[in-house]
Amino acid sequence: MDSADRDKIAESAQELERVMNLDALRNRLLFILATKQDVDGALDTGELARRLKLNLYPKRWILPVSAKTTSGLKEAMTRISKEIGRYLRKKEAGYENISEYVPPPSDKK
Repeated sequence: MDSADRDKIAESAQELERVMNLDALRNRLLFILATKQDVDGALDTGELARRLKLNLYPKRWILPVSAKTTSGLKEAMTRISKEIGRYLRKKEAGYENISEYVPPPSDKK
């Protein structure tokens, strides 16, 4: 998600809501890479989360990154790997319903 493209955020929020309400994706893990965090005027992750209405999705993370400076990329990949691993271990332990899996998302404000 381009954090600096304020004009596209409302459209992105609508599309995200449409996609996340599809049966195949409902209650799935959601990772959003908030790109261009190095650009002046880019929304921080808290504001981006608010505008994308991420509170509607309990299993979501918004991860700040910059492809230009590579800031946050390693941390984002680590978080994604960790959460997918956690989900798979829960599933192997018998949690068939993903809604029983409650991750610890925290959005910066």
